[in-house]
Amino acid sequence: MCRILAVIAKKPVDIECSFFHAEKPFKSFSRSNQDGWGIGWYKDKKPKIFKEGKLKHHHFEKIKKINSKIIISHVRRATVGNKKKVNAHPFSYKNFIFAHNGEIDRKLVYHHLNKKFRSLIKGTADSELYFLLIMQFFEETKDIILSIKKTVAIAKKSVSPSLNFLLSDGRNLFAYRYSLKDKSDFHLHYLKQKLIKHKIEYRSKKTNEKIMIKCLHKEKPVIFSSEPLIKREDWPLMKSRQLIMVSPNLEFTIRKV
Repeated sequence: MCRILAVIAKKPVDIECSFFHAEKPFKSFSRSNQDGWGIGWYKDKKPKIFKEGKLKHHHFEKIKKINSKIIISHVRRATVGNKKKVNAHPFSYKNFIFAHNGEIDRKLVYHHLNKKFRSLIKGTADSELYFLLIMQFFEETKDIILSIKKTVAIAKKSVSPSLNFLLSDGRNLFAYRYSLKDKSDFHLHYLKQKLIKHKIEYRSKKTNEKIMIKCLHKEKPVIFSSEPLIKREDWPLMKSRQLIMVSPNLEFTIRKV
């Protein structure tokens, strides 16, 4: 199943450590998810997306050039929709960026989209419609939490729905977990970074120094990942039906949806 990763911080950061150098780097999940990948971030307060329908590991190097207060990445194993760039994640609309891990009934969601949002469909993935329905309700209500609730109420009528997603409006990060299957494929964990005082011994001296430099500069982002990236750190598992909103000040708001 797809894997998702997001970072939010008070100042621009990169995800190089999480993607390449962690004990279980996010890059490693691409071995079993080779149907595309992508990364979304913000530059001058506007969303930027880079994604591919066919996995090319050398393009991961692009990640080293990205710095942003919010970054969302995704590696895909296709279940609905062909293996093309247009179906890769993340998706964007106006100032929103979205990535989904799971599967829903595409026809069910399509039925609830209005003419405007049906015209915005570019690919054949269920995740794109999931995102567009949230955006449709947001334009109607101007309330992103309510929009998520209304969308989830529809999408969960699918057979064995799995609705995990990461969403950003450019300021806040939203993480949601919903799955009727209590399998690790549909887990979503988070890490509240703290100033690390102990020496990290599971990687090379160069990596240790790099991580310690980040800690000394008090780069303490909140990270969400399908799987824990560092075993020695505390990665709580989000409960099913739990929505977490992280503000620009890294304050948590937790709702049951």
